[in-house]
Amino acid sequence: MRRSRATAAAAMVAWLAVAARAQALAPQQLSGTMTHDGVAMPIKGVVAVLNEKAPSIKFYLLPFVPTPAETALIQKNDTMWMLSRAPVDAKKWAVNPQGSITLDWGFDKAAVGSLEKAWANVYVFGIGKPNSNLNFSLTGGEVKGTFTGAVKAGATVTLVTKGGGSMDAGKVTWDLNLTTKVLPALAR
Repeated sequence: MRRSRATAAAAMVAWLAVAARAQALAPQQLSGTMTHDGVAMPIKGVVAVLNEKAPSIKFYLLPFVPTPAETALIQKNDTMWMLSRAPVDAKKWAVNPQGSITLDWGFDKAAVGSLEKAWANVYVFGIGKPNSNLNFSLTGGEVKGTFTGAVKAGATVTLVTKGGGSMDAGKVTWDLNLTTKVLPALAR
């Protein structure tokens, strides 16, 4: 079934309106860095996306402020577009780096919202070395700091944490103070 250009245009306008609304709902106060092997990425933008099934919140940590359309892509767990986006610092990175911290209460759903009970997944791409990937998990109690706010779409949450970890692929540290709205995940 073919859609007319008018229908396709209307769908695109509706999608952009949802993305713009999501961005408008996500005022941010943030500071911090994510560092891989001594190379620091200042955090300029964060998108917090709720996974209701886990339950978990994934904090996408970015060296730029995403547009509403980019935010909507992130809500769909689509970050591949970042590889073709002009780098924020071409002298430092050939492509935009990124990081994320996911707080997951799937192992203890009764403790949702407790940082002490949350498992965490930490991910970095391209910060310390071009096209490098480093991903590691922290069990409950290993993430130090504070988490406040409700674990639900539309809630304002604050994550303040400082820590690090290392593997054969390198050492990662973070120092974050993030306040943002939690956005719902969108279907791909």
